[in-house]
Amino acid sequence: MADSTAALCVTIPRARHEIHDGFLEPAYCHVYANKKAHPVIKAGTGSYPPGSLIVKAKFRDVNAPERVELYTVMRKRAVGYDLENGDWEYSVVDGRTRRVLTRGTIESCIGCHCEYKSTDYVTREYLTPGNGEP
Repeated sequence: MADSTAALCVTIPRARHEIHDGFLEPAYCHVYANKKAHPVIKAGTGSYPPGSLIVKAKFRDVNAPERVELYTVMRKRAVGYDLENGDWEYSVVDGRTRRVLTRGTIESCIGCHCEYKSTDYVTREYLTPGNGEP
């Protein structure tokens, strides 16, 4: 994953503010999709049904993917949750403690994902041939 992409998804709550703190070196990720999301993310087209779940596990060492530093999560909610932004709920989870750091209609997530409206707000930039890419 590009350093700029890694930096966008790192949300660290401090006091009453949410700030972004990027990686100083390249970051890597594994992306998981549940049964509802899998066909759409694999095809790269269509709309995700409510209940779709996409989890991105981010880690720094390509040789140690089990040492997840951060999980970013997208969960498709029922129509009306957030109509302007595709009805997605976002969450950021600490990789070590599995504690939810923040969730909901997170502006920093929406700010990035809005450019992917044509693919129901989901990017596939991290997919490589043979790894989910047709």
